[in-house]
Amino acid sequence: MSGVRAGIAVLAIVAVALGAPGCGSGATPTGAAGSTLAVTLVDRNGDGALERGPAEPLRDRTELAPRSVPGRVLARFAQISDAHVADEESPARLEALDRAGPPFASAFRPQEALAAQVLAAATRALDRRPLDAVVETGDLVDGAQADEYAMALATLAGGRVDPDTGRPGYEGVQSAGASDPVYYRPDVDAPRHPGLMTAAQRPFRAPGLRAPWYPVAGNHDLLVAGILPRSRPLDALATGSRRIVEPPRDLRLQSAGRDLSAAALDRRPKAARLADSLLREGRLGQTARVAPDPRRALVDPAGALALLRGAGARGGHGPRLDYTFDIGTGVRGIVLDAVSRSGGSGGTLSAGQLAWLARALR
Repeated sequence: MSGVRAGIAVLAIVAVALGAPGCGSGATPTGAAGSTLAVTLVDRNGDGALERGPAEPLRDRTELAPRSVPGRVLARFAQISDAHVADEESPARLEALDRAGPPFASAFRPQEALAAQVLAAATRALDRRPLDAVVETGDLVDGAQADEYAMALATLAGGRVDPDTGRPGYEGVQSAGASDPVYYRPDVDAPRHPGLMTAAQRPFRAPGLRAPWYPVAGNHDLLVAGILPRSRPLDALATGSRRIVEPPRDLRLQSAGRDLSAAALDRRPKAARLADSLLREGRLGQTARVAPDPRRALVDPAGALALLRGAGARGGHGPRLDYTFDIGTGVRGIVLDAVSRSGGSGGTLSAGQLAWLARALR
């Protein structure tokens, strides 16, 4: 980092954090229990059940600079990324759209009922380390819902976290009584984990981060499903009493066509048109009744940034989450908000942001 003035190391963060190269020793440090330095989890025979696997040693990262002898410690920071804390019971999950094929894929993810608990476990592990800061590099939540932010921020702050929404108990596509074979049901499908979905709804206490944390905006933090801007039809679906079970027939028929290819959707500057088309009167397809919940209201980008700024150690000002922060006296972080407000998962930076970045680097 010899080209940086005044001896200040600079950490530039857009969607990932960059670690210093040449800092790995290959040795397993003392007290690494619970870390991949001590053991990994692998699926040896492909049955979906995880077993203990071999440890993974630290490796030198020399993409940015050659191997060098470690010098003094400038700062100690950790990164949390893509927690995707989700309200997996929300009608806005849109799991059924996977049936339509591309560009819809992975709307259903079998592990997301436990996202808040996994984030709590991560904070517990980080609290055992002497850290100066934690950088949360985007997609803290999954669907830009108010209740998702409440769960995620309570987990990072510490205290009681209640993952249950709608009516008490789990109500969703992974219920034991659900007949759709597309979705994994832990109570009855292999690998079986009876009672898992019920346990996932129980309140728990999170330890909270001891170190100050700094947020970065991800597309899932500001857009519904990471691609759709907030709209009245989407908000009505999220807080309402109807879950889509089968997408509209004409959507299924069109899904193989060029207009709805994954690349085309990602490039669309007005992805909200697709949502409006889907959710317009008579365009929901086949639905099932669920318990409505106003806590599932969607959060617009300005509201999301206000939440992140209010909970994190810092977050700048204005309509973008662009800011700098110092870790100790020797490291500066630079955060850029690359989320496209008009929709799509592709990032975008304006000329003004690039000029601001140049000034920040100077």
